[in-house]
Amino acid sequence: MFVESSKKPGRTDLLRFEIDTGSSLPIKSQPHRVSRAEGEVMETEIQQYLDLGLIRESNSPWSSLVLMIRKPDGGFRFCIDYRKLNAVTVKDCYPMPLTDDILDVLGDARLYSTMDIASGYWNVPMHENSVAKTAFTCKYGLYEWLVMPFGLCNAVPAFERLLETVLIDFK
Repeated sequence: MFVESSKKPGRTDLLRFEIDTGSSLPIKSQPHRVSRAEGEVMETEIQQYLDLGLIRESNSPWSSLVLMIRKPDGGFRFCIDYRKLNAVTVKDCYPMPLTDDILDVLGDARLYSTMDIASGYWNVPMHENSVAKTAFTCKYGLYEWLVMPFGLCNAVPAFERLLETVLIDFK
């Protein structure tokens, strides 16, 4: 099965991702200068996210910094530095499955299959009270995520919990 990259990701109704920062004041970062090549990639990525309905323009008091990370092929990867936000986020301690336990179960299986969840995190909508906390700043403005972005400390346990809920009948 192939996934059309221009297609909007679906949305689950089983989870709305929430960021609990307790009584922390908003974290604010200032954008930094980027090269012309980095800026072009940044602008393209932001426009794609807007077109797919993944982000919107923001007036949030929160802001995290966009970093353009060089890839091995020489291109750039659009990343958001959520370290400051993660530092004030109450951690979700939901356990990840242990590799040895998974291998024990697979060892007895007679049939194997794989599944690729295209843009998996983007299938998880943000809880409305947390959208502003996902805001990111760059030379093109301030934007916020409407879906769960990469880089948030509780994204992995939330997604694991969702997958276990969806796949419960296959255990």
